[in-house]
Amino acid sequence: MKQPKKTVFLMAAMLAVLVVILFLWTFRGDSQDAEVTATSTPTPESLTPRNKQALIAQPAEPVEISERKNSDSIWRVGKPTLQQPVLRGPNGQRKFEIPTTRELPEVIKNSAPAIMAMLPADGREELLPEEIDEHTLRARRMVLDPNALNRIVNGESNHLLLPTPGAEVLDVKIEKIRTRTEQTHSLMGKITGEELSEVNIVYHDGIVHGIVARYDANQHFEYRILPDGYMMVRELDTASMTDRCGNPSADVEHTCDGTCNHQGVESGDVASGDVGADSPVVEAGPSAEADTSGWTTIDVVVGYGAGARADQGGVSQMEAHIIAAVDRMTDAFANSLVTNTEMMLLGTIEDPDYVFPGSSATEMGSADELGDLDDGTDGILDTVSDYSALLGADLTSFV
Repeated sequence: MKQPKKTVFLMAAMLAVLVVILFLWTFRGDSQDAEVTATSTPTPESLTPRNKQALIAQPAEPVEISERKNSDSIWRVGKPTLQQPVLRGPNGQRKFEIPTTRELPEVIKNSAPAIMAMLPADGREELLPEEIDEHTLRARRMVLDPNALNRIVNGESNHLLLPTPGAEVLDVKIEKIRTRTEQTHSLMGKITGEELSEVNIVYHDGIVHGIVARYDANQHFEYRILPDGYMMVRELDTASMTDRCGNPSADVEHTCDGTCNHQGVESGDVASGDVGADSPVVEAGPSAEADTSGWTTIDVVVGYGAGARADQGGVSQMEAHIIAAVDRMTDAFANSLVTNTEMMLLGTIEDPDYVFPGSSATEMGSADELGDLDDGTDGILDTVSDYSALLGADLTSFV
């Protein structure tokens, strides 16, 4: 039966509208898939079937840094994760296990990069003046995403995207993981394509303390958790780190020369590098057999004061800072061709009575902290000395 022209026209119009709707729906789906890929870490649960299939077919290649620079589109928005309580002994004492190190494969198939940071949900990225110090060139307030580091620890990815205080995003390749406890992992590697770089991200008790160094450019980025749970991302001002005596604010005009009496600390007999308010003071102890077969192992116990702990933002933050320092010392041995030599962290503890800067603002030698650590009967820093003796450490250090 022949249809009236009006009816044919209406049917054709409805068909055209349906085609337009289907086209717009398909375009909308593609846009959503692109948004998931650009703004979050793709997971099997978060991807549509079409995007999931594309991810499986995608070859496992390093992320192009140029695609990640100068863009905040990759950062999701979030709030700090509440830190779980940790069981410790008296004075915060904590014993660490012998670390195990595992190498990550060169390529992990079908793995998207892990994105370590998020933008703060409250919108504040600028740090307050009281949240930074004189050793800061630039800084940024962000949020740690523990799930990103869990992916690295679980072997799901070996690429980690790190923020900087500016717009640059660092594409880091994690080469090995050093594990001390189930809650303590040091993620070590390099910036992709930069051989003269070094990365050490200590993931400890759900928080982080990390250093990324570009040695050829003398550029150093630090990542650490503030007391309120937010993450500080800052570029360090290494030119400002010139203080060599106890309390720089109490001795501004002092310049170390031949008349200085720092009991060998300044000359490097006990500790190399600059010694300041936040630097560890090291005292030699009894020698011990190497803990690792074929290696010279230097067992160390590190103590700290309440001021240092508060400055770092908490006990876990203080411990992570110490772990990172011990890791860097072992790496320094290897980089200096001091072969088969390692630092072994036995434990950490807070001295309940120490008040910085001790008995002297400009002396950290035998007349002050070093002497107190060496003398376990003078009633000063004995909490640290006794714990070091209990664990059989070769060195006792104090922050």
